[in-house]
Amino acid sequence: MAENVAGGIAYYIKVKASNIDALAPLRVWDHLKIGSEGQALWVTGFNEEEINSVLVKSIPNATAYYSNGSKLYYINSKLPEQNIPSALWTPILRGIKLQLPDLNHNFFGIEGKIEIKIISSGDFKEDAALLTNVHTLSEYINQAPAVRLKDMKYIFVDENNVLICGSPVLPLTGQTYWQDGLHLIPAGFNFSTHILAQSIENIINPDQDAYVLWHTSGTYTLIPHDMLENLSLASFKLSIQISV
Repeated sequence: MAENVAGGIAYYIKVKASNIDALAPLRVWDHLKIGSEGQALWVTGFNEEEINSVLVKSIPNATAYYSNGSKLYYINSKLPEQNIPSALWTPILRGIKLQLPDLNHNFFGIEGKIEIKIISSGDFKEDAALLTNVHTLSEYINQAPAVRLKDMKYIFVDENNVLICGSPVLPLTGQTYWQDGLHLIPAGFNFSTHILAQSIENIINPDQDAYVLWHTSGTYTLIPHDMLENLSLASFKLSIQISV
């Protein structure tokens, strides 16, 4: 039984076994454990903040409990409701498998369709890439010290714009991106369904040989790793000459 060490109790939720899909969002907390007893599914391992979170409270028809000795009590109740379930506990990532169907345009899902949306987020991460226009980079690279370009890689995404990967990003105007796995997501944004980020990556980038450059529209561009070049004045000038 997973316990809240600080408080000496454990927290549980119970749902009907037929409602297992509703528990999928809880995979974000990989320390949780899941077990079954009769026609019920149980999840335990929550701390006090998690059991009172919006994520838990939004699970349809879920009942929350806390333990005291061998008994379970409804949250905020002092009357015992039942015994702690006799379940074989399994890590939630193993007990609830996420299986997504084949790629269907811009939709992925679990027994249905979940539209991939990029939404504004309060998250903050270090910028890992910059999309800027060719003219801006050309002006900068002609006077930048070589050490500032070290470890930077670049690729032309079209005839007017170039993506530069590496941090700290160059001090240029443009769209910056932060990295989540092999996803490059516009800074200040995130997936509306972040829990599916790894599964989305597995579907659209199964060989793990590219970055997935996301646009705020929810569309994406694959950036193959082997097409990124080391950034230097010589290589950039050569690229421009070839593209002309």
